[in-house]
Amino acid sequence: MTNAFVGIAGLVVGLAYTGLGVLTVWELWHLRSLRGYSHFGGAFAAMAFTCGPHHLVHGARALLQSSTTGGTSGIVAMAAHQMMGSSAVVTTTLLVSI
Repeated sequence: MTNAFVGIAGLVVGLAYTGLGVLTVWELWHLRSLRGYSHFGGAFAAMAFTCGPHHLVHGARALLQSSTTGGTSGIVAMAAHQMMGSSAVVTTTLLVSI
């Protein structure tokens, strides 16, 4: 049960980061003539494209891992890690959408 929660949370966070990276690159490319190059946008895209796959791998690993391997402490650590990533995604999404 915990593995499924951590795995699904990891996949959701990874997809959110990757989606934000795609959106950022699209806006950087299509609005470059109006706004010029955004160093913040470039840095954000780089961060999103490194965090997204990282969370996707953790999510897939948690879903594929049996409940007996890794022990409870490993799952708790992964769950805490996923929840910290979730708060960053939610905060960034809210700030970008304002």
